[in-house]
Amino acid sequence: MVSSKKQAEISEQKILSALLKKSPQTYTELLQTTKMSSRTLHKALHRLEEQGKVLRKIEISGKYPPPVLYNLTEEGKKSLTLRGIIEAYSLGVPKDTLLKVMLEKVKEPEKKIDEFKAFLEILDILGPERANTLIDFFDTPLHTLKTPLIFSMEEIKKLLQIFMRYEPYRTELKNLLGIQEPQKGKTS
Repeated sequence: MVSSKKQAEISEQKILSALLKKSPQTYTELLQTTKMSSRTLHKALHRLEEQGKVLRKIEISGKYPPPVLYNLTEEGKKSLTLRGIIEAYSLGVPKDTLLKVMLEKVKEPEKKIDEFKAFLEILDILGPERANTLIDFFDTPLHTLKTPLIFSMEEIKKLLQIFMRYEPYRTELKNLLGIQEPQKGKTS
């Protein structure tokens, strides 16, 4: 069972992800995108507004009632977690947008760019539908997962190719497999 605090965080990340894909959105659009109940969406939007992560604006259009639009703020972008990034990916947010958001969150982005690119390539291998199964790993103990990630041999080959291209994964993978680098300057 997920705690109410964790459930609130999950709801907030869904909203932030939806607004990263398209901002502004109306309440009705957010209901459709996030597939939340009206009550859950209302409470989460209120919390996000109070935290400065979402900006609520009433559009003056002559319509009654006037449409209420919700925009993602810079603070909202910065508060996207890995869960939110995966959620945004599965909603179809472009990878370059996701990479930019991830790089803005770290102190030394030049040191993280390869790691983030590798992560986005892994999401591509999984595809939007299966990428959501990764979210289970953040909320569920491994032994109770209902939807295990199953990879085909082709997917495993692609994943290994990604890991071999990027440091520090290459070194970790070589150590795991017991692969020794030939020492430069030594001949046998």
